[in-house]
Amino acid sequence: MISLNRDEIEALVDLRQAAIASEEAYHATNLGKVNLPPVRHITFPELGADCHIKYGYHLGDPNFVIKIATIKTPEGRLLDGFIKSVKDFYK
Repeated sequence: MISLNRDEIEALVDLRQAAIASEEAYHATNLGKVNLPPVRHITFPELGADCHIKYGYHLGDPNFVIKIATIKTPEGRLLDGFIKSVKDFYK
């Protein structure tokens, strides 16, 4: 697993190319060329937190994307158990 901070991510992203790619993705989705299932959520009510999972596939592309994001609890703690289980998955 690769963990990057905001500055490291921004240094890797060409915003002009990202804008072009985003526009192309919207066009492909409108044309029905993208398999884009609904966003899924897992809630952790005892922690006041949640996790959402987004995923998609551009037909004919050799790659697909999965995004898993979680929020901090009101106390400022990350969902440590969830993060550890994801890291274990990629070992």
